[in-house]
Amino acid sequence: YVDSFPAGCTSGTRTAVTATVNQVPTITINPTTPICEGNTASITASTTIGTISWFDSMTSTTPIATGSSFVTPILTTNATYFAEANNNGCLSPRVSVSVSVNPIPNVTDEIIEICENDTLVLNAGINGMTYLWSTGETTQSVVYNGSSNYSVVVTNSSNCSKTKNFTIIEFAEPIIQEVLVQGSTATINMTQAGDYEYSIDGINYQDSNVFTIQQGGLYI
Repeated sequence: YVDSFPAGCTSGTRTAVTATVNQVPTITINPTTPICEGNTASITASTTIGTISWFDSMTSTTPIATGSSFVTPILTTNATYFAEANNNGCLSPRVSVSVSVNPIPNVTDEIIEICENDTLVLNAGINGMTYLWSTGETTQSVVYNGSSNYSVVVTNSSNCSKTKNFTIIEFAEPIIQEVLVQGSTATINMTQAGDYEYSIDGINYQDSNVFTIQQGGLYI
């Protein structure tokens, strides 16, 4: 109560004053589950009272999200975030929560060029993983069977996966249809069009299919 009275008086009207004490919130962070590289994580928390704000540092004054849950950006490394509750200006201590990020297998796509009827073994490119090929096989390597596209899902011990794609470009076997010789000029004609290199001695090659013969003899 507060008592106020004019000077010279010893009593006055006593007025009640009410003081409101706001409760300081207490935050509880729910356990997080490790994620795989390249994914987001969902973090949840609860408070005894007030509103929760999320921060990306212990000292930041600008929240990155509010509410009982927060979805992180896409993460490639471990990250730590902080939650704070506000009840009418009464702040809880900031509580940290760490997100563990497991790496994905380090594999890259391949483009492979082969000649018709060549034997080719495709390899996932990384040992000690589990594998699932587009053909249904589960070994690290598979034998090429004529398809132009293959893929393999590679999974590590943290159950993190990445898909490796193979593009196979198969060139038809060159077949010479005829060799026309007119005077000192020899022209090699193929059975089908293609990007060929030509040689009449097996050593020196050229893009043109026309040769000038300097002297008689056997050319291969």
